[in-house]
Amino acid sequence: MEMPVVVGVLVAIIFLVSFSEWFYGISSGLKSLVLDDVFYTYRLIGVSLVSIVFMAGVFLAIATMNECPNEQREGIFAGLRCEEYLSIKTVTQKFLETNNQTVDQSL
Repeated sequence: MEMPVVVGVLVAIIFLVSFSEWFYGISSGLKSLVLDDVFYTYRLIGVSLVSIVFMAGVFLAIATMNECPNEQREGIFAGLRCEEYLSIKTVTQKFLETNNQTVDQSL
């Protein structure tokens, strides 16, 4: 059973709303612990940006692995370039092929 993209987007928005409230609570609580730090805001913004880039990278990797084997892609995945993925897949399949030849190891 496959979920439509709309359901996935709604679940992601629900997750982001709850995560942002939790993250705001954690960050405002840490602000009271670190009062004299002038770089607190910059570190908070930096960690947030790194987290967003990481989540986008994971989404792209999962989308590539799930959608590239399909011949016809629809929606936001239609513009996904799969040449690199397919070349890596063919190289790894060559390494992982089982060799059915038996080796004579008698002395």
